[in-house]
Amino acid sequence: MIVDRDKCIGCTLCKQDCIVSDIEMIDKKAHIRNLTCIKCGHCIAICPVKAVSCDDEEEYSMEEVIPYEKEDFTIDADKLMNFMKFRRSVRLFKKDEIEEEKIEKIIDAGRFTQTSTNMQDISYTIVKDSIPELRRMTLGTLNAMADKMLGSEETPKHLLKYAHMWKRMYESFVENPDGPDQLFFKAPLLIIVKAQNEIDGGLASAKMELM
Repeated sequence: MIVDRDKCIGCTLCKQDCIVSDIEMIDKKAHIRNLTCIKCGHCIAICPVKAVSCDDEEEYSMEEVIPYEKEDFTIDADKLMNFMKFRRSVRLFKKDEIEEEKIEKIIDAGRFTQTSTNMQDISYTIVKDSIPELRRMTLGTLNAMADKMLGSEETPKHLLKYAHMWKRMYESFVENPDGPDQLFFKAPLLIIVKAQNEIDGGLASAKMELM
């Protein structure tokens, strides 16, 4: 990260906002040492005169970040709350092909989600043609987990119902692979979210689900 000293007004906002204390004031101008910087971009976002930028625009491009304008960003709180209350898991899917632009928008919702220490450790796998094979593999894994849970006295009682359910799902699949699908519910497309940090993956998944 670099600071344009000619633009910098010495307001210290970037220094106050830097979580890793990588910014110091020299001659009343901000200076980024780039020793502990995690390139979170807070200094860029908070600078009132756009004096801060990234030395590698390909790595940290601001082209997709829209400048704040109240009328474009304000969302009615009651409508947003109702939107979240309305959320339900879907267990009946259409067989329609999913438009590419919709898939990209869902992925973008995950891509722009915050990550711990700006790790950006999330990747996405879109599954279309291999869903039956993935279903077989997943049900096989769940069945093996169920056997371990049912065979252990340490398994909490409230989890035993899931072990029995997984075994029924696996047995039903073995008997008729083209029968009812209680795992993916015959969705035409799956997006697998992978992350080193479980919380990062969960946050991205939640934003993608809302999108």
